[in-house]
Amino acid sequence: MSAEERRVRILDAAVEVFAEHGYTATKMADIAARAGVVPSVLYDHFGSKRELHITLLEAHSEQLRERSLRRLEGGSVEEMVRASISSYFA
Repeated sequence: MSAEERRVRILDAAVEVFAEHGYTATKMADIAARAGVVPSVLYDHFGSKRELHITLLEAHSEQLRERSLRRLEGGSVEEMVRASISSYFA
């Protein structure tokens, strides 16, 4: 498995574990186990739980922004506001 594939696997696992347990209760060892890697591999990609969490927040923020902008193309102001609100809650 390439380093990029491992990184994606770790990020996917982290999303699940953070969602299930919250930031405070999540342990890096739990994320590593879910990803099927040893903790040292996880630390090769992310220096800390905080760094991993920030990476996820930035990725999700970017995805939300991209989805919102795609839905806002064209239409009236009212349609764009409705689409923006709908996209946010989706």
